[in-house]
Amino acid sequence: MRFASVLAVLLAFAAGFAVEVAPAEAGGRHTIHIPDDPRGEGELPYCSDERVLRKIVRLFRKADRWTWRRGLEIEAISRTYQRRVRHRTGYGSIGRRYCGARAHFNNGRRRTVHYLIEEHQGFASMSWNVEFCVVGLDRWLVHDAWCRTVRP
Repeated sequence: MRFASVLAVLLAFAAGFAVEVAPAEAGGRHTIHIPDDPRGEGELPYCSDERVLRKIVRLFRKADRWTWRRGLEIEAISRTYQRRVRHRTGYGSIGRRYCGARAHFNNGRRRTVHYLIEEHQGFASMSWNVEFCVVGLDRWLVHDAWCRTVRP
């Protein structure tokens, strides 16, 4: 139990979270309280957030380089829109923001991108994560036909 407490404090400090340590009423043990969203990181970024769009571009470049080797790159993402937001409603639920946009590629083509921003799904559950699918470029149907797993 003591090791888990120390580990929680170290992870919180590494992430820059404020940690409150208060003595417990009995037994001489301490209670550790890590605020849920001390910096607003738990809040879902908007669909047009530059960090989200850069992550999509970076992940697409990485996937193309390691799997397809087509040389395709996303040059720009425009016309971002939100399709739906699902807020956390209880224990174990995950906040999600469903978005869409137009991706402009280096070969002159434009394609629709569907993406999903998930709360607390980043490294060590401390940040958000993005899952995306480019319509027509999901050859192995990782996100099902027509990118259904990243749409509401």
